Amino acid sequence: MTDEDWAKGYVRCLGVRLAGHAIEEKDPKGKPLLDETFLMLLNAHHEPRPFTLPAHKRGVRWQRVLDTAVTQAKEKQITLLRGGSQYDLEARSLAVLRLRPK
Repeated sequence: MTDEDWAKGYVRCLGVRLAGHAIEEKDPKGKPLLDETFLMLLNAHHEPRPFTLPAHKRGVRWQRVLDTAVTQAKEKQITLLRGGSQYDLEARSLAVLRLRPK
């Protein structure tokens, strides 16, 4: 992505999925390394932006781990979100979600 691309209003947000099951390395005993799957959402725009959560197999949901725009009172609420649902990310904020079994 170039500086010119980033200056365009419609590209001031980014989502990155870190797939823990897709690690190609192995441990010293030759067993595959596995980890949890995370989704990192970044909104550098001055307005809130909706993100559509990736849809996975049935029975799994996305759980918010961190959202820089969420207060401590709301942070205590554990909400599991379905893939395909919308996550509204506030302006100039970052969120991290973890893929969890239902």
